[in-house]
Amino acid sequence: RMRIPWPFKKRGGAVEIAGKREQLRMREFDYRLGHEPPIDFDTLYDIYTRDVDVYSAVNALAYMAVGPGVYIESDDEKAKEIIDEFNEQIHLDEILFTIVSEMIWGGNSFWYKVRNGRQITELQHLPLTRIKKLKASEDGNPTTLVMMSGGQYINVDYDDLLHFYLIKVDKELFGSPLIRPIAEQRYDSDGNAITPFYLIKWMLEDYMFKVIRKYPPRYHYKLSLIHI
Repeated sequence: RMRIPWPFKKRGGAVEIAGKREQLRMREFDYRLGHEPPIDFDTLYDIYTRDVDVYSAVNALAYMAVGPGVYIESDDEKAKEIIDEFNEQIHLDEILFTIVSEMIWGGNSFWYKVRNGRQITELQHLPLTRIKKLKASEDGNPTTLVMMSGGQYINVDYDDLLHFYLIKVDKELFGSPLIRPIAEQRYDSDGNAITPFYLIKWMLEDYMFKVIRKYPPRYHYKLSLIHI
């Protein structure tokens, strides 16, 4: 007999786990300590790249939002030429697709302004999986991005960034992705952690595969097309 473990077990210390996520809220949103993303970006990236349904949905929405790309209209031909040249130089169409897709699966997209003097010459993409925290002033305006690079924490001035975000919930500094409901850790009324929806889906897919592989159909059923 094949035994399938039931995933919804109470886990020890779940109240403390839940408390970690609520800690900043309970302390009047102390922005100076920094806010972590609502859901770790590594987890969101994992869901986006490993789940075929999420991957297809995110890319389809991104393609629909971006469309044919960026087209500039202007009565000033010289101004249009300068803008078109800059857009081509920084590959704006590709950047736009990256921004939109990241906003859908990650809720945020960060780009560093590369300057030559006062002029912005390039936009450098900062991968979400390296982003750890956002710090802000007491009034909630972001001041510093904390990211990991080469095994070290790096502080990036927020004024040097372009930060695109989808939805900001309550007083969070990060945006929320569309896949947040299926990705976020859930808790029952007693504060016990229960399995996130995306893991339930993955486990069910795995269980079905194992059952079909272990118990193949012993008979072939034929259905008359008349009764369909």
